[in-house]
Amino acid sequence: MFHSVLSSVPIDSDKALFTNNPLHPVTTPSAKIAKPSLHVLGLVNTGIDDDDLQHIVDTVDAPITTLFMKNNSLSTLDPVTRFPQLRVLDASFNKLTTISSNILQIGSLQALILTNNSISSLPRLAHPLINTIVLSHNSLTSVEIGDLPSLTKISVSHNKLSSLPDLSGCPKLCEIRANNNMISTLPDDSILSRLSLRINLIDLSNNVIPLSELDKFRHFKSLLNLGLRGNPLREDSEVSLKLISMLPRLHTLDYTKLSQEEKQKAREIAPEPTKPRRKNKPGKRERDFMKKKTETKEKDESENEDKIPTESQEQPIVKTKRTSSSNDKETEGKKKKKSTNKKENEEIQPHPAPQEDGGMSLADLLQTTKPKRKTNKKAKEEVIEEEKGEVEEEQSEKKEAKKTFRVEATLSLDSIGGWD
Repeated sequence: MFHSVLSSVPIDSDKALFTNNPLHPVTTPSAKIAKPSLHVLGLVNTGIDDDDLQHIVDTVDAPITTLFMKNNSLSTLDPVTRFPQLRVLDASFNKLTTISSNILQIGSLQALILTNNSISSLPRLAHPLINTIVLSHNSLTSVEIGDLPSLTKISVSHNKLSSLPDLSGCPKLCEIRANNNMISTLPDDSILSRLSLRINLIDLSNNVIPLSELDKFRHFKSLLNLGLRGNPLREDSEVSLKLISMLPRLHTLDYTKLSQEEKQKAREIAPEPTKPRRKNKPGKRERDFMKKKTETKEKDESENEDKIPTESQEQPIVKTKRTSSSNDKETEGKKKKKSTNKKENEEIQPHPAPQEDGGMSLADLLQTTKPKRKTNKKAKEEVIEEEKGEVEEEQSEKKEAKKTFRVEATLSLDSIGGWD
């Protein structure tokens, strides 16, 4: 029957939904039915059992990505592993008591929905792509959660759990539904501190959580919706206000929207703790303000440097002046000492003896008539000019003396004769 029904589905159709039509028993077909465009297969309330499922999987030759098998008589799901591209598997309202680890070997699986069965044991749940797990209305006493990096929603409500599972391996988790169990304790602080900061909904209604576990809810800072009714801790009239003050983003408590009056009253009783100031990581406004302040300060300093010389710039000038003044004093002292020595030499040295002709030589004349030199440049120039003038006068006198000597000698020779 299934073979003929499936054959009637158009070849280009992407869906084949069989609802409320009994397909049991399914006879073994002679050949596979190829449906290259078929992605969604629905077998809802068709009465199929494990053998029927195996025959259906052997008949369908299609890239099935979504498989609905609600309200049937299935006790195993192993045959569906023949659909390697399966993403969504819904096998709710069946007769499942356990789940094989083979289901978690489907690499493309993203949603596993197994509500309203009789499941009492599960393999360790670990998968890279699963984002939704629904295990509500079963007989689970414990759930072991491994690494589920893509998980955003999990429901284990209406089971027999005594404690909330360790969900620290689910960094993207947003919703936890664990109402109607026998939960009396929450995980340790070390585990709760590693839970996802994205968790915004937790439903723990109708459990047995005592008042001693209240302080552990402080780890759920991003919580928006919290369900705790039906627990012993709700018997304390102050619990609501404590939770509101503990969870600043809380919007709904026990399915009731919080009023502004309740929030204000909670702040008065237990004010919200202020956020610590980030010393090492200032905010954007603070960084912009400090940057602008620094630029203004640097600009003012640069302008002041252009107008007023710094101490380091003035220092060489002062040193230069002191050096030049000390050099001048040393030079003057040397000159004074030299002039004093010259005076002493002049006093000690006797005047040269007169020549036989009663006159003095040119060198002796220059030595005796040489005036005292002045120290400054102008005085030096004057002395040089005077010396040049004296030398020129002496040379002219000497020339005149030679002429006179020649004239006298000529006269004496003429008187003697013999020169013609």
